[in-house]
Amino acid sequence: MVLSSSFLEKIGLTSMANQNEELRDSIMLIGDQAPRCERCGEDCALGARFCFSCGAALSTQTEDAEAERKRLALYKREEVRRFVSWLLRGNGDIRPVRNGETGEYAYLGSGENSLRIISELESSGVLEKYLIDTVPACPSCEHSNFYVDYLCPLDQHRSLRRGIMIEHYACAYTDFESNFKTGDDMVCPKCKRTLKLIGTDYRKIDKIYSCPACGKFFSAPLVEFTCRMCGKVSRPDEVMMQSIFAYRINPELRGELMAHCSLEKPILDILKRQGFTVAAPKTLRGLSGIKHTFDMYGQKEAAEIALDVTSSATDIGPEGIMGFFAKIYDTKPRRAILVTMPSITKDAQRLCSMYGIEVVAGRTIDEVVERLTLLLSQPQTGIGTMMAINALESVILRPKTQSSDQ
Repeated sequence: MVLSSSFLEKIGLTSMANQNEELRDSIMLIGDQAPRCERCGEDCALGARFCFSCGAALSTQTEDAEAERKRLALYKREEVRRFVSWLLRGNGDIRPVRNGETGEYAYLGSGENSLRIISELESSGVLEKYLIDTVPACPSCEHSNFYVDYLCPLDQHRSLRRGIMIEHYACAYTDFESNFKTGDDMVCPKCKRTLKLIGTDYRKIDKIYSCPACGKFFSAPLVEFTCRMCGKVSRPDEVMMQSIFAYRINPELRGELMAHCSLEKPILDILKRQGFTVAAPKTLRGLSGIKHTFDMYGQKEAAEIALDVTSSATDIGPEGIMGFFAKIYDTKPRRAILVTMPSITKDAQRLCSMYGIEVVAGRTIDEVVERLTLLLSQPQTGIGTMMAINALESVILRPKTQSSDQ
């Protein structure tokens, strides 16, 4: 048990502890380590949440240290590091997209695993969630995919009409405006009088419903939600109101995330150890005059490297390579390296080989670091990026050979 001297004195244990050696040995008096109340300045017991003297809430470092310990344990999982690295690479907030056919929200490209990671990161304070919408949801299966039906509030008939209602003051007849029209005139179907002045002869009410079965008019029908997933029928007061959230990185923890989960820092360190002068990012103007931005660009004497880093939840296909190729085709760096997590497909590998793009792929940050270090420590193999592009251009721009008879 760890208590401050002032706390012991307050509860009358100081003299008792001095008289009893066994009790004195079981109590450790603390000074600066004890949490101090910001309101009254009293030293309190270590681990206390409220001041013994004035009752004010105490701010302790224990909870902060425990939260940090849990976050660091989370960062050691490669699936979490890949996900956070993807977020840090400018992918912005995690916002669900509403399906135009079903009306349900879903996080694009997020399977069960990604949703579980989002939940863990939010509960640990790495992600902040904020409300973007509220939608009705089935109380049985919690889906928000409904058929919506309007019913007569008197007999639950489903075949309703809606229109502008006319009430004739003289005979109290009411019906839809279309039944009063006779040519250019308004004539009461009941008393056959011509209606001339609105407000004097009749009044008009917009958007009124009518039930053909019972003949009654009403302003608001009953609404039924039939779930397309489980078939449960619910009224508006029976459906759930489901909150839809988006997520963003906690700005206070961005530096911590960069240190533990981002690929950029270890890659920069590798390039610098190899003697490269590195700019990250680096914008180069291509032969077309268009500016292209690479994640990193390194120079060392005659050596030159343009490098991009990309990550995805699944292996990257050819479409993920074409953007990088367009940049190197226009800027023509001596060497182009694409760092990918987790890997690339066979079709993408063939494209990279054709374009002279070197690929460093890994399912973990440690794998990427190890493979990039090995690649840069060895002489460049293959024809190189510039030669591959020049060879490709010669094929594309070569004129067709005319036949001998022409």
